[in-house]
Amino acid sequence: MVGEWTSDELLSKQDALVINSDRWGRHPANGKLLISKRFMDAGGGLMVIRWATGLGSPGDGNKTKDQRGDPVRRQGSNLVGADFELWHSVSRFWDASFVKLPVHEVTCGVRPYVVHDEW
Repeated sequence: MVGEWTSDELLSKQDALVINSDRWGRHPANGKLLISKRFMDAGGGLMVIRWATGLGSPGDGNKTKDQRGDPVRRQGSNLVGADFELWHSVSRFWDASFVKLPVHEVTCGVRPYVVHDEW
């Protein structure tokens, strides 16, 4: 895990990129959408979690209720297939039950579980 955007050289050697963020203005992919798209076009996987699902123009602060016209938000949404909109998306909490896990080396030793979280 790194706290800043990685180098193009290191990114070119990866199979996947997972981005987590705690604020739009500090989103690691701000200014990196074209690099992210090239990575995905080359077969790389991209996953965004939590606040990273919403990109915005740096400094915008997402103060307006309708952000769909923001070109950065539109590019980010087109890239990852979704967007969190502060005034439209509503967070809910519930239990997700993972009863039957696939047989795979990643799940080796993982038992069924329930997680209570904001999804």
